[in-house]
Amino acid sequence: MVGYTHVHEETAPGARLEFLPARAAAESFLRDTLRVDLSRFDYLGEEANLTERPNRRDWSFSWEQRGFRAKDAPYRLNVTLAGDRVDGYEEFLKVPEAWKLDYERLRSTNNLIEYIALIPYAFLLGGCLYVIFALGRRGMLEWRGGLALGLFLTVLYFLMTMNQWPLDRAGYDTNTPYTSFFLSEAGQAVMVSLLSALLVVLAVVPGEPLYRLLQPSKLRLGVGFRLPGLRTREFFCASVIGICLAAAHIGYITVFYIVSGKLGAWAPQDLNYTNVVSTSLPWLYPMAIGIYAATSEEFLFRLFAIPYLLRITKSRLLAVVLPAFAWGFLHSNYPQDRPTSVGSKSA
Repeated sequence: MVGYTHVHEETAPGARLEFLPARAAAESFLRDTLRVDLSRFDYLGEEANLTERPNRRDWSFSWEQRGFRAKDAPYRLNVTLAGDRVDGYEEFLKVPEAWKLDYERLRSTNNLIEYIALIPYAFLLGGCLYVIFALGRRGMLEWRGGLALGLFLTVLYFLMTMNQWPLDRAGYDTNTPYTSFFLSEAGQAVMVSLLSALLVVLAVVPGEPLYRLLQPSKLRLGVGFRLPGLRTREFFCASVIGICLAAAHIGYITVFYIVSGKLGAWAPQDLNYTNVVSTSLPWLYPMAIGIYAATSEEFLFRLFAIPYLLRITKSRLLAVVLPAFAWGFLHSNYPQDRPTSVGSKSA
């Protein structure tokens, strides 16, 4: 066990231990319950914290492993007491303050790049609207397939959001009517689902005719979703190539971390856990996010952007590279391992 926490009510009764008895209780927990060899740890007196509650006194004590550093990060143990009972324990790496500041500077640069990348993203969305207006006047748009896909994504996204209702309900403010809270959350889920689907429709509706004009001999988009299209050699070859590229990407990531580790790069590893696994349909979240990412990003940055930019720049290289760069930099501020205390805390 590397950590746990037990949440008490603010006014729950308990003992009011003095410093020495409280520290003795924490040491007894480490020594007798967790079988920790305290001779290998130094007690950190400056980390001891006292919190006075209405009906009890809470304490927090820390120890640091002697002679151990992970890139200047010491390994620590922390024990908390509610009254005279141990109510929390954690093992973690104490990330150095200098590393945190370095990390924040790096992330601020990532954020700036992402904001700049919103400019070409807005340009492509504007191009979608322009093409919809231009081709729509000539009756060259096929709305049925795009709207069907949008409806499917709306329902899927809404179901994904409502599947997390138990998690959202945990944040319910009891000072407001429950009905108002529910209707507000459900309304937000509907609006977000509609907006997300609309972005896909805006890309696929103008992108499909542009792609058809650019690649008249290739499989049409609508056919690719039907059984005859799934049985074609073109679909089979494209699927094999896509799977192989995914495997190559995983290999690249593995090599990247091996090489960067040899060169001194370091980031604390945290448990990749989310409360979504506690929902009724935990598979719904990754499926919905995966389908939405595949449709929104592929349709906008490839299906639409490549033939659209090819018409503007007259360069196949620019038409392929520019949307790829825009897509990549839009992901530059994705969450990374956070420079905080590393460990596992589960209620």
